[in-house]
Amino acid sequence: MMASCSSFNKHIFLNGGPPSETTSEISSVESDWGDLRLIAAQLGVANPDDLHVERFKVDRQKLEDMIKVETYSEGMNSAEEFFTNIMKETTTYVSWPCRLKIGAKTKKDPHIRIVGKMADVLRAKDKVMARLDSRGSRVIMKMDVSYTDHSFIIGRGGNNIKKIMEETATHIHFPDSNRSNPTEKSNQVSMCGSIEGVERARSLVRNSTPLLISFELPILAPGKTPPDNDTPYVKEIEAEYGVQVIFSTRPKLHSSLVLVKGSEKEERMVKEATRRLMDLMCENMAVSEGEDFSDEDQVLVVANIYNFPIEGAIRRLFSLLTNY
Repeated sequence: MMASCSSFNKHIFLNGGPPSETTSEISSVESDWGDLRLIAAQLGVANPDDLHVERFKVDRQKLEDMIKVETYSEGMNSAEEFFTNIMKETTTYVSWPCRLKIGAKTKKDPHIRIVGKMADVLRAKDKVMARLDSRGSRVIMKMDVSYTDHSFIIGRGGNNIKKIMEETATHIHFPDSNRSNPTEKSNQVSMCGSIEGVERARSLVRNSTPLLISFELPILAPGKTPPDNDTPYVKEIEAEYGVQVIFSTRPKLHSSLVLVKGSEKEERMVKEATRRLMDLMCENMAVSEGEDFSDEDQVLVVANIYNFPIEGAIRRLFSLLTNY
């Protein structure tokens, strides 16, 4: 959805045509202000050198809200009527992004330009800022998140961070220098928006950091093939729980480590996926048929496999034996 541009935004360019509208997010381009003599004549200013120009940002959301409101003036929305009245009251020319795209993904604030005598321009600016000032509603928060987690938080194709920005109406920036500098990395992440939006974005970013749970792969019975990423049940669990399963060998310890990676916000899913993998992988543990284990040995085996304290191992062993 784009706002229409009424004729008032073109009336000053009697011979040169209307202001350029090739970029909907920009209030004007240099060519719009090329003939200051014409603007001066329209404003009743004898010397073009007496013209003063102010360019400043306004709150995007407030301007969008004005554009969406129709007025009693035929063919004009609230924003068009607002700027028309300011130009009449202050004898200035105001250039604003009348084709601003409503609901765009970008959260960057647009610019307004005002031209006229200095006193008139300052008076017009005060009127604009009284309605559209972003300083009272925008804050910037900077937080430290390990640079090793940035790509995980951003997500594939930027999908996760885009979703967070849309949900919270904020702009989130990760340091560009991390891409080009192989030695110095920055952990700083910046968020800009309303106080409520930034706080919500901070929470969602924190909850998007990776959660990693690991356990040692038990020694398998002879003839059993160790699981890997091509094992059917591993693929099934990755798809069902939205996790990544990583196998890491530790030759010096003659063992392998299984890592289950997900996000903090999906903690329950990561834990459940880990439990299922442990249950499936421990079915094939190396125990000789008919070998007798004491109760104490069984507790220690479960404690080692599940990385539980002894008390937890006792509860887990009871669960396994009773299928509870």
